[in-house]
Amino acid sequence: MTPPGEHGEWQRGALESTSMDEIIFVVEDAPDGGLAARALGESILTQAATMAELHDKVRDAVRCHFEVECSAQFWSRR
Repeated sequence: MTPPGEHGEWQRGALESTSMDEIIFVVEDAPDGGLAARALGESILTQAATMAELHDKVRDAVRCHFEVECSAQFWSRR
């Protein structure tokens, strides 16, 4: 990975050359009830009524987004 520049910002092309091993999701209360999860750095967003349902929907959304089987581990932090 290309190291940060003089002022701490990443140089152009730094992120394009890295491999992605994880996707971080922000989980919040949805405005219309239930929960919403959105990925940081990717265009992935999904909603569900419960945390268990959201877990399944996040997996499906990742598979659909990348069109591959997802082998990522999911962690829940409270």
